[in-house]
Amino acid sequence: MDTPASEESIPRTSPVATARFRMRVAAGCLLLLGLAFIQAPGLLVADTKFDLVADPLGFLSRAGHLWDPEGALGQLQNQAYGYFWPMGPFFVLGDLLGMDGWVVQRLWMALVLCAAFTGAALLAKAMGVRSDAAALIAAFAYATSPRILSTIGPASIEAWPSALAPWVLLPLVIGAQRGSPRRAAALAGFAVAMVGGVNAAATFAVIPLGVVWLLTRAPGKRRNTMIIWWPVFTLLGTLWWLIPLFVMGAYSPPFLDFIESASVTTFPTTLFDALRGTSAWVPYVDGSWQGGNQTITLGYLALNSGLVLLLGMAGIASRRNPHGVFLVLSVLLGLFLVTMGHLGSVEGWFASVLHGSLDGVLAPIRNVHKFDPIIRLPMVLGLAILLDVVSAESRRERLDTGAPRFTWATRTPVLVLALVAVVGAAMPALGARLAPTQGVAETPGYWVQAAEWLDEQPGNGAALLAPGSSFGDYLWGNPRDEPMQFLANSRWAVRNAVPLTNPGNIRMLDAIEARFNQGHGSPGLSRYLARNGINHVVVRNDLRPSAELPDPVQVRQAL
Repeated sequence: MDTPASEESIPRTSPVATARFRMRVAAGCLLLLGLAFIQAPGLLVADTKFDLVADPLGFLSRAGHLWDPEGALGQLQNQAYGYFWPMGPFFVLGDLLGMDGWVVQRLWMALVLCAAFTGAALLAKAMGVRSDAAALIAAFAYATSPRILSTIGPASIEAWPSALAPWVLLPLVIGAQRGSPRRAAALAGFAVAMVGGVNAAATFAVIPLGVVWLLTRAPGKRRNTMIIWWPVFTLLGTLWWLIPLFVMGAYSPPFLDFIESASVTTFPTTLFDALRGTSAWVPYVDGSWQGGNQTITLGYLALNSGLVLLLGMAGIASRRNPHGVFLVLSVLLGLFLVTMGHLGSVEGWFASVLHGSLDGVLAPIRNVHKFDPIIRLPMVLGLAILLDVVSAESRRERLDTGAPRFTWATRTPVLVLALVAVVGAAMPALGARLAPTQGVAETPGYWVQAAEWLDEQPGNGAALLAPGSSFGDYLWGNPRDEPMQFLANSRWAVRNAVPLTNPGNIRMLDAIEARFNQGHGSPGLSRYLARNGINHVVVRNDLRPSAELPDPVQVRQAL
């Protein structure tokens, strides 16, 4: 069990050194801000919810209701309430200030990167790393880790929990050493609340590291106080989205049965990919996720991130690591959670049983790659500890004529290797490859005109977008969400990947799509549309051609 240092034995830094470290952290954040703004400048990208940037106030007003009467002939909103904090207000503020949408998106991307960088740097310092350079290099490695580079462009809300994971652990680390343990528990609970509730599994993934930390502290009043109060504050801080989640679960169709399966989500969760951070499955099948796709297809990126991994493991295994038990147990727990259910030539115990459970009772956590922070944060802390040991020998060499453990001949290659590996692993960011492909300069005017015309029509009928498509991928850009979602005030429907509506509605849309695919219409089709409340059909001639989609000409023939 790791033994926390007493308050008197905690290394104290001078005000000058503290100010210098803060200035260096600020400089790192400026660098990350610059990296964010070189990603697809001037273009809106399909990040999480397109209407969050196109119409943030309208999106949040709809998120206040479980039922959306406009989309999919009426549908449940899937965890839209989770955007009430912090992502939604951020975009609303940018909109009220009159900023361009793409600028707000890049500022949010910079905030995610800076939160990850700053949190990891402060956490390394709190865990006893004396060298500023060691803490900053490790923090940069965390902010540009493969998972964050994979998700920050196309799904930044999945990168946000990784960015806040250090902030959840930081108060508990400090509270184990000094100050009020109850206040530390409250700050850790507040950090969990800041993660938001868009995805419950991703939010839960920031908690296990804190649990392992507290369980590996020496028994005593300080630890017991945090063990009691942290769950209380965490529950209070998450009730704002837990209650709507349970309400949604009571009415939601079983959409988890119709989306990705365990065979899809676990095929890349090999031992090496879990350790390296490339366990997310989407970049393997979607080339538009540029950052993530490059981390798995470019050999030099695999080499660089592998070197970062080896250096981190060396730091964890170091005899001078005062937190070895905590870091080892955390990595083992993270490996279990990320690799569970993986079937292959190398698989863990009970892999078949867990694989089946991920399609059953464990379906809510089927995307096991979301537990990556439980591995990644200990790895970069190990890197910081290794570089700090090397730097400590450098300082000791200048003060002591005795033979140090590291000489210049052995010390310099370690520092150079770490710096080259960390910078090399961040090349997708440096090469402006974080944003998804096919950004949007603006929504075409004819879509605005169509939405306005439909709003003016009498009655409460719906407009069907045809042909159907899994996502909104158009010749003019790829917002993934449909333009009607942020343009129309009337009812509309489309057969997309998984409409959050009842199975009867989905079967009805499938029947209509089958007729469109055949290109053969009839008076019966017209009556069928009318009986189901569809008064208009919007033929989408601007969809990006695909072998999976019927030609719009066939739709026109059917009509």
